[in-house]
Amino acid sequence: MPDTLVRFDKVSSSYGHTRALTDISLEIKRGDYVVIAGPNGSGKSTLIRALLGIVPVSGTIELFGRAIAGFHQFDRIGYVPQKIYSFNPLFPASVEEIVQLGLLPHKHFPKFFTAKDKKAVTEVLDELGIEDLRHRSIQELSGGQQQKVFIARALVSTPDLLILDEPFNSLDSLVREKLTVFLRHLNREHGITILLVTHDLDDLGEQAPELLYLENKIVFYGRWGAFCDFKSDADSHSGEYFHQALCKRYPGKGEQK
Repeated sequence: MPDTLVRFDKVSSSYGHTRALTDISLEIKRGDYVVIAGPNGSGKSTLIRALLGIVPVSGTIELFGRAIAGFHQFDRIGYVPQKIYSFNPLFPASVEEIVQLGLLPHKHFPKFFTAKDKKAVTEVLDELGIEDLRHRSIQELSGGQQQKVFIARALVSTPDLLILDEPFNSLDSLVREKLTVFLRHLNREHGITILLVTHDLDDLGEQAPELLYLENKIVFYGRWGAFCDFKSDADSHSGEYFHQALCKRYPGKGEQK
């Protein structure tokens, strides 16, 4: 496996006449844990969608050493989208059935689920503390329980790269704290590379070693503590507020990339 899992080289993307990403160049190494932060509309989700090949871009994006245009090993990636897009609330599926969907990229026709698949589902549900919900309908669960199900779906295939887009939205502080601890465990103990998108300061600080701060371009990429050691060149009032609020809450030192 290459040491660099993700590489952007001079990547830009627009929606109509609005520039969402401008000249993005960065590398994410195997085992990194990167929080992608910035105000609303700063290009965070667009960056993730570009990485997954969902939105058109100029420039070059590589996954696991291959250009995304020729990349087909998406079973190596676990993706947790923003909750609003995660499922149709009228879809009558159980927790087990939803988590099993995460195994489909590994299956070949006729795509029957095996005893080994059942065991993998059991293990990931148990690790997230929701094995007792296995046969419950997704519609019956709380927001925090639902989010754990979607994370389980992303993890059941044991991905090398886990991408989470605003995973803590609408969750209470206790659930957020438990999920934060679990994600750090995945990164430290299992070596899973994690990209986590957020606009919430509560998801920063000690959550992850690396901070990528966007305002439709890279304002900062490095150890999160170093964000407070350089003069912000954020282009908006919201960006300046974000910088000041973060540094007041999490003063520290680090290294910018």
